[in-house]
Amino acid sequence: MRKSAAALAAATMLAACAGGGSGNTARTPTTAQPVATPSFDRNQAAPLGGGATAAARASNEPVLRNDAQNFAFVGGVDPNPLLAHITRGCTTRSCDPSSLSARHGGAEIGHIRLRDGVSASELLRYLRADANHFSEGVVQRWGNTPPVVRLVEGSSSSDMQHTELAVRLINSALPANWQIRLDGTPAARTADQERGVITVAFLPKDQWPDGGCSARAIGCAGWFNENGRVVSGGLVVDPNRTRAGRHRVFVLLHEILHTLGRGHVDPATFPDTVMHPAGDEGQGQWLVLDRLDEAALYAIYSRLSAGTPAGDLDHTSLGPWNDVSTHVYGQLGYIPGRFDAVIFGAVWQNGNVRPYAMALDPSPPLAGGSRSGSATWSGRLAGLTPQAEAVAGAADMTVQLGTLRGALDFTGLEKWAAHAAPGAIGTGAQWGDGDLNYRIAVNGQVFYETGGDTGKVTGVFYGASHRKVGGTLRRHDLAAGFGAQRQ
Repeated sequence: MRKSAAALAAATMLAACAGGGSGNTARTPTTAQPVATPSFDRNQAAPLGGGATAAARASNEPVLRNDAQNFAFVGGVDPNPLLAHITRGCTTRSCDPSSLSARHGGAEIGHIRLRDGVSASELLRYLRADANHFSEGVVQRWGNTPPVVRLVEGSSSSDMQHTELAVRLINSALPANWQIRLDGTPAARTADQERGVITVAFLPKDQWPDGGCSARAIGCAGWFNENGRVVSGGLVVDPNRTRAGRHRVFVLLHEILHTLGRGHVDPATFPDTVMHPAGDEGQGQWLVLDRLDEAALYAIYSRLSAGTPAGDLDHTSLGPWNDVSTHVYGQLGYIPGRFDAVIFGAVWQNGNVRPYAMALDPSPPLAGGSRSGSATWSGRLAGLTPQAEAVAGAADMTVQLGTLRGALDFTGLEKWAAHAAPGAIGTGAQWGDGDLNYRIAVNGQVFYETGGDTGKVTGVFYGASHRKVGGTLRRHDLAAGFGAQRQ
């Protein structure tokens, strides 16, 4: 492991920074008990699912659960604003928010616009502060091609799992054409940082490369850039001073964002971003990106050019931008007086569309090998196109219990006008050719696509008997959530 530190030496010595000081620690969170109006607490997220095929799944949605292990969420979106809306006005007998626009079989479909984003003025303040962190005073970002993330030779499966989750969270906020690839090939063990690559190492502090890192740092990152264009990067995290789970993933988020060109900002001005020079105790608990970090990533990699001077950043730089988002969502299996539904859908904001799915009671691993026969689930899909057109259709999944392989089919897909609520089945225009078909494989509590149409599928089983599933589909032309019940 000491030799592998050489792969980081050049990058960290060139532009190293202390990502998280000794105060960047996590206190034990309190457990939120889901009730009739639950919220997904970002301070309680924990990984769900293994990292055996992490490199292939880096562009799938992140899968998280709370500390009590009774709530699982698919996606990198903060669902609290939507949950607050859905449960507003709920009683022990009914829950019928005004945004519900149609019933599709056993699912209720909703459509709502919420002011839950980052305003253009706030984002511009952040972008100017970020650019002014550097002596050049310009926006720094990769040029035309997304980077590849590689761990140094000798990294453990736990190292890969933590890195995978951090990359998934970042990818959830990035445009479709800027998805970071996590490569299973070990990083080159040379002193020269490989062009196009972000190198990740987990090393005790006494094995870090010399120069540039604060004595208090628990993580450190650096990168090469050419005229504001990042061309390579590297980071190192001390596993002895970061706790496995939330804390370590948070440190990885901070350091990977550095290698994407982000600098430090004043915590008094921007209290929630992960890009503080040395985070406070609370920050170490957070496992999803703050909406300001998400907005900055999306804007920098979709609206701005590398090397844009801080003084040139104004409202024209961002193009059309506002803090209102469009949600299309489905509720499947609602029980009056309880939060027992699978909630699924997508959110559109400023052209970026992201899927999600959530429910109580994540299932134990689905074991195969000794059983025969199959199990089927049926339900609905609800999502949005990049043009904010609502899309809905049927979702049907079959799993062969012996092999834990199966098929997931979305059929009868139809769309409605941009920013318009979806109507009853059959009232929309056909989306594409009307169907999407995927081969899937089960990995414990989760399942993923293994072939079929273009797109990334990420799903979770819910209930002691795997009676429900919820998941996401992300493509260049559609982001959607789906929910289904066992037949």
